[in-house]
Amino acid sequence: MTIFTDTFTDTFADSNGIQLSAHTADTENIGWESGDDTTWTIQSNTANNAPSNGGDTVPAGSGEDFTTYSETDGPGKVTVTADVITLTDGDRNEDYYVTKELGEGTITDFTHWVDVNVTALTNDGNSSLWAWAISNANDDIDDIAIANGDAISVIGSHGTSTKYKIQLYSLDSGTPAIIDTSAHIAVGTKTYLAISRTGTTGTVAIYSTAALRIAGAAADVDTITGTVVGTAFRYVYGIASRNNGLSAKDISGTVSNLALNQYTENEIFATDDLGITEGIFDVGVTVPAITDGIVGLVLALDSKSSPANYLQVFYNRQTGKVELWKNVAGTYIPLINETATYSAAATLRAKLTASGSDLLADVTYDGNTIGTQRTISNAGIVGNTRHGIMNVDSSNSLDNFSVSIPSPAAGFEYQTIKNDYSFKTKIENYNFDTERK
Repeated sequence: MTIFTDTFTDTFADSNGIQLSAHTADTENIGWESGDDTTWTIQSNTANNAPSNGGDTVPAGSGEDFTTYSETDGPGKVTVTADVITLTDGDRNEDYYVTKELGEGTITDFTHWVDVNVTALTNDGNSSLWAWAISNANDDIDDIAIANGDAISVIGSHGTSTKYKIQLYSLDSGTPAIIDTSAHIAVGTKTYLAISRTGTTGTVAIYSTAALRIAGAAADVDTITGTVVGTAFRYVYGIASRNNGLSAKDISGTVSNLALNQYTENEIFATDDLGITEGIFDVGVTVPAITDGIVGLVLALDSKSSPANYLQVFYNRQTGKVELWKNVAGTYIPLINETATYSAAATLRAKLTASGSDLLADVTYDGNTIGTQRTISNAGIVGNTRHGIMNVDSSNSLDNFSVSIPSPAAGFEYQTIKNDYSFKTKIENYNFDTERK
C-alpha cells in the first residue's frame, strides 16, 4: 500500500505530468492499522514525455525536436530522432549537419544544454565530432570559414585511442581557434554540457549527470572557458561537420536532449508534504537503457517551487551505481556511490531515522545494503517533511512508491501508510519524539 492524498495525485498529474494508474480506491477509515487494498503504479507518461519531455534533461516546452530541424546529409551518416542525433563513421571529408533557424540576430547571450557521447573514434588527432554549434549560415563549418564567416562550436575530439575531450571552438571572420580543451573522457561516456556565452566569454560546464547540471552545481568533470566571437547568430546546430577535404578519420557518437531554455529542479521532482520526517521510502525503478540516466527518490525537501536543501537517492544506469547525495543550500555533496547490479523494477529503498537533532540515512537496492549508514546534520534538511520521486528521462518508470512509518499500534514496527486523508492528518499531528517515550 502507498500514501497518496488528493494533493499528491494532483502534484504528479498536473504539475509534473506523471501518469498514475492501477488505482483501487481506499475508503476505509483504518486509523493506525495496516491493510492491502490500495495499489498505485507510477510511471512516466510516454505520450506527454513526462516528466522531462525529450530525454535526460528536457522538460515540457524546453526540449528541441530534431525531426523539425533541417537535415543535410549527403553521405547518409546521420540518423535523426526527436531527441537524439546519431552519427555513424562521420568523416572530415563529408558534409552533414542538422540545423534550425531561430531568426536573424536572435542568439546573443545564451545558455544551451546538450548531451554528447563519443562512442567510437579513429586513433588520430583529426577524428572529431562537431556536436553543437551556432552560426549565421546553414552550412558546413569549413564552408563558413572559407566565406570569412563566424561560428561557435563544441567538439568531441580524439584524446587517446580510448578517450575523447571536449573542445570550445570559435570562428571569427574566417579565423578559427580552439579556445579551451577539457580533461580526457572515456569513449562511450555521455557528458552533460551547459554551454553559455556572456558578451565574448564562452563557457562549457561538463557534468557527469543531468541532475548536477539541473541543480546548477559546479561542473564535476571539467569547465572550459575563454574569449569567443561575440556575433549575434541565426542558426543553431544539433550536429555539424567540418569538411576540409582531407582523408577520412571516422568518428561515431550521439548528440541528444538539446535544450535552448532551461528549468529548475522542481520540474523533475514529484513530491508532497507528507507531514513526516522519518520513515521507509520504497520505489521500483526501471531504466531501460544506459543512456536513460537516473531515477529514484527525493527526500526531506525544503520547498516544492525553489528546492535548495534535500536528499536524493537514485540508480544511475550509466555508471551502474546507487548514489545518495545531499544538496545543502544549492551545493551537492556525495554520501554514497556504490556499484550495484541493475535489475528492472528492483526496489530502491531509503530509510530515514531521527537521532537527536540528526537524521540517519540507510539505503538498499534490490534487497542489498548499499554503502553504510550516513548521518545528516544539516538544519536545512533535518525536519523537512516533503518527499517523493525524481526522474530525468521519459522512458524510465517508477512503480509502487510507498511510505512506511513506525506505528504505535504495532509497537513502533514500520507499517505502510494508506491512502486516507484523515490518516495523513493523524500522521501530521503525531509527535514521534513524545509518543515514543
